[in-house]
Amino acid sequence: MTYQHALRYLTASGTASQGNTRLPLRSFVNQTKATPPLFIRFTANKLGHTAALFLRNILTEAGISCLHWIDDTSEPKQRFWLDGKPISPPLMARVAGELHDVEIAASDVSFSATERCAAVLCRIAAQQSCRIILFESTHEAPSLPAFCSIYSRLNAIAVLSDKKDAISETVRANVRLVISPTYGPAFYRRISDACAASNIRLEIIKKSNRTNITPGAQTISYGKFPDCRLPSGSKLCADAAFLTMECLLALERMRFFVGGAALQSGLQKTDLSHACHLRCIQPLLLADCVTQNDELSLSLSDLNDLSPHLPRPRHLWLDDSLSDIPPQYAPLFDEIHRGETELYLCEEGTTLVIGPPSFIYTFSKNTHRKQKK
Repeated sequence: MTYQHALRYLTASGTASQGNTRLPLRSFVNQTKATPPLFIRFTANKLGHTAALFLRNILTEAGISCLHWIDDTSEPKQRFWLDGKPISPPLMARVAGELHDVEIAASDVSFSATERCAAVLCRIAAQQSCRIILFESTHEAPSLPAFCSIYSRLNAIAVLSDKKDAISETVRANVRLVISPTYGPAFYRRISDACAASNIRLEIIKKSNRTNITPGAQTISYGKFPDCRLPSGSKLCADAAFLTMECLLALERMRFFVGGAALQSGLQKTDLSHACHLRCIQPLLLADCVTQNDELSLSLSDLNDLSPHLPRPRHLWLDDSLSDIPPQYAPLFDEIHRGETELYLCEEGTTLVIGPPSFIYTFSKNTHRKQKK
């Protein structure tokens, strides 16, 4: 199997599970006789993705081998990571090919895309001595049950980043810890009741602090950790870092030790271009990758928090696929442009660009070309 065939095999949409898949999947993974890794589940949204990136880079800096599976619609080769780098094509092709042979041999069995990804990752984790698997999944397509079907007993941490998050009854026996932001009394009662019923430890983000905030950086303080500098002034990025630090406290209790140098280096090396990202200082240009309307409110909340640092006039370019700016946020901007208008940088104030990566790329490419003339 070639690398491209392997990626198509693992990410094919519409593939459904048929027959008794548990036995062949377990047999495929258990050939290595390795101890199951620790599984850390993040919600596949902007906050969860940022926290997962932070944790991945910190673990890599600390020399703790980990896999990261991003179960979304991004480019397939960008969904599977080993120790901070995309899984090498030869390794991915070989292991996926071995699983494909197993599926063909079991004529009455067909694996779903989620089961294929879970089995390949577990097999790679065993072969590469990875102690931790990070993965991101949605409420509609949870991935943890696939891992639970492969290992009869496993340990998992669930990192919540959405008020709609819930702990499914099918995986409660395998979840040791739930980490969550503070989302108010109603959310706390719902989650704490679910955790108490299954003897799951619950950690809510504790007192934290942000100082020295600029559009491109901030200093954060949390618990016993030394003050850390983030390469973004975004409140969302700070909240993601606090979730990550609480994860590190949990990992320390499980004897995964990360030093302060690895923490700071991992935070600094994380690519935050998907969040409220400073792209140019003079003239001031910020961009935020947003593909859905529910992400737009997070973006506007970030900009509202940063507004004292954003000089006027403020010109916003908003992609046509996104809804209009809610009235409470309209005063943040002096002019609001849609994607079809002429693209230009506001030389004396602040230029803000919100939309999918392709829209931000087009804006950056066209305005740079205009500056050179």
